[in-house]
Amino acid sequence: MIIRQKEPVNLETPMDQVHLFLTPAELFYVRNHFSAPTLEADSYQLRVEGAVRAPFALTLQQLRNLPAETRVATLE
Repeated sequence: MIIRQKEPVNLETPMDQVHLFLTPAELFYVRNHFSAPTLEADSYQLRVEGAVRAPFALTLQQLRNLPAETRVATLE
């Protein structure tokens, strides 16, 4: 990856390494406007609330246990 900025992390895809229609995850660009937060895995919860019928929270382990899905998408 081409480092454009170290903090917050901004990495560019090296185009000479892209040989497929789909960009491999390890070559996918990274753009951040702020530093990534430090999370405590044991106490982390993702809360879903607001315009939902029943608010709920998921632990990091519950999130990891959810089924994974791969989708093709175009980003600019």
